[in-house]
Amino acid sequence: MRKAASGALLTGLATAMVFAGTGIASAAVVNSVPSADYQVCGNVYENAGWVKNAPPPGDAQGVKGAEVTATLYDSGDAFVLSGSDTTDSDGAYCVEGDETLVNTVTSGGYVVLEVTSLPAGYTVTSDNPWEPGGLFSSTHVGAVTFLAHKYSGLDSAYQFHFTVS
Repeated sequence: MRKAASGALLTGLATAMVFAGTGIASAAVVNSVPSADYQVCGNVYENAGWVKNAPPPGDAQGVKGAEVTATLYDSGDAFVLSGSDTTDSDGAYCVEGDETLVNTVTSGGYVVLEVTSLPAGYTVTSDNPWEPGGLFSSTHVGAVTFLAHKYSGLDSAYQFHFTVS
């Protein structure tokens, strides 16, 4: 399910992939965690409240077949790399990238994460699923946010969740 992007991408940027998904929600969400360096991971789920910087709540249901796109920009807002992943039956995704991800983000660059496709009948209900309101309200993942979500032992970040209804 996870594929490397043409060249490489941010901790989770792979070439756009299209999977046939039913959009049927699973019984419970399994928190998506990175399995290698240079991944950005999270879940797309419904039927639960959003929880900041934590696994999805116990009553969350994963949404299969949602496409999440990550685009990496440098500190001058120039495009570096882009890729996507399609959620599995737990609503889990991990966009894969390469070593440019961490270096770019920690040098003033950022990643933009977006749900770019959903199964019929769903809409995104979390505009900024990892920082609610305030100064850091943005779909941009910069150094502070990336490091706050860093997965122990890997140059990857996780818990970038989106809620849908």
